[in-house]
Amino acid sequence: MIALSITQRCLLDWLAEVVAGRPAPIEVDSDMAHLLRVARLSELAALHSRDNDSVLRDSFVRSAAIERESRRCLGLLAAADVPAVTLKGPALAARFWGDAAARVSMDIDLIVAPTHVRPALVALEAAGFAPAGVFPGWYEPRWHYHAVLGDPSSIRPSLELHWGIARPGLARADIAAIIAGGEAVPCLFGDLPAPTPPWQLLIAALHATRHLYPLRELLDVAFIARALGDREWSIAVREARRAAVGPSLYYSLSLVEDRFGLRPHHLVRELRPSRARDAIVGRYLAGLPVTGGVRKATLRLGKAVTPLSSSSLSRLPAGLAWSLSDHPHLAGWLDRTLRRRGSGAGGA
Repeated sequence: MIALSITQRCLLDWLAEVVAGRPAPIEVDSDMAHLLRVARLSELAALHSRDNDSVLRDSFVRSAAIERESRRCLGLLAAADVPAVTLKGPALAARFWGDAAARVSMDIDLIVAPTHVRPALVALEAAGFAPAGVFPGWYEPRWHYHAVLGDPSSIRPSLELHWGIARPGLARADIAAIIAGGEAVPCLFGDLPAPTPPWQLLIAALHATRHLYPLRELLDVAFIARALGDREWSIAVREARRAAVGPSLYYSLSLVEDRFGLRPHHLVRELRPSRARDAIVGRYLAGLPVTGGVRKATLRLGKAVTPLSSSSLSRLPAGLAWSLSDHPHLAGWLDRTLRRRGSGAGGA
């Protein structure tokens, strides 16, 4: 691990107490406030500090808005006969963080089966949403795993419509089964549908892997992990194997133990990759900053290392190819090239 400042060490120690269920008031000076903002943990700290009523009021309002819009979008999809559940967001915060306002989302995350992507997009676009992502429209359904939609006519948050839990080369999962098995989670103003806890854990682990293990995403993994019983752990490990994402779960939980002291279930040891692979990934993980601020060189290297820390060996070649090619600039270049060729062919 990279050498930590006193403030960073204090933050990790405090988070370890929170994960252990022993939250105490945290003293927030200017240095600590900066770390909390970078890690997007100001709301969690506000729940355990003094004189932060304004932060809690703001987080409640934003959480309520995301929950309301999530429910509205689910209604739009239901009217189009498209089953869906929420990802992350209010349901994750309410069920595993202990308070919906402790983990404020910036957008809405929903997931539908791949066969329902087109009717889902039609229903959402008819309601005023428009493509707002960085990838060309033709690229996303085939080569990505979610689309970003915005509502230009209002101040509503953007929406990420998912049809996979990771890039196609990194994971295989029965999304329709995940949705069908979803559970209703009580939130601020009613229930929201969400994946079962074992799938919540796998999705959170993949999200942490994709973003190079920042504190907030690792806390998602930690809070879900501490709530699982033996049967749910057995399901999580089994489904991680089936989805070919055992390494992602293993490394996410290893970092949770390293950062917060939460020891994973003994079944997780079965997911550990080979010694050679583990040595490469372990060296990379040891160089990641703990509290944010990943350098560009580290991000570029992450494109190659992410498949090593995500997928099973059988999917590693495809996962590496997907990861290295999954870049907005490359997709944009390909889009422009195809358009030019199409125009040339038409003129001839």
